[in-house]
Amino acid sequence: MPFLKWPGGKGQELAAIGAAAPTLSARLIDPFVGGGSILLATPAEVPAEANDACRDLVELYVAAARGNLAFRQAVDGVAAAWDGLARLGQLYVELADAFEVGAADRTNQALATYAPALRSVLDQAGPGLASAVAARIARDLPAKFVRMRRLQARRGDQDQGKDRRRPEGEFHGPHDRSGAAGPATAPARSAEASAAVRGHPVEVARRPPR
Repeated sequence: MPFLKWPGGKGQELAAIGAAAPTLSARLIDPFVGGGSILLATPAEVPAEANDACRDLVELYVAAARGNLAFRQAVDGVAAAWDGLARLGQLYVELADAFEVGAADRTNQALATYAPALRSVLDQAGPGLASAVAARIARDLPAKFVRMRRLQARRGDQDQGKDRRRPEGEFHGPHDRSGAAGPATAPARSAEASAAVRGHPVEVARRPPR
């Protein structure tokens, strides 16, 4: 199982890919590894090489493959913070209400009210992240709400009688487009993500045994 979501991930197409692909017995070369769906579904005895245009992503796989304790602790911290976002359900409700009525002051007030709780959750992910993410949310979210309302008005679907408890669809992670998780439910089970790192050590360049 991939331990991260990535745009254009092939996890949901694995069955179709497996049905169409020839039997894999020699070597797998994956130049667009992304979330690693195909790489991690490949039998361990098949030598594989993987790459991606995103250097940070490749370095993440390298760190996971090395089994570094500090890396795994960092992943567990991010997973805990991700799950902790589920405890902020009331914040999402207040933001949805602010978005519904187009009140920027209510958006800012909700963010300020829940800032300590949000920082407490994000602190679990490691030093420095909480301040950076909190600052970005405070800066970008009000402006994003304005753009969303303009788009809705342009499309003519500004339905005042509709309950919008989920701004911009659902509350997703950066790369999650599945629509499966709502604001009161932790999106993508990060406990499984941590287990994937612990239970499925990946190798960006696996070589056949000598």
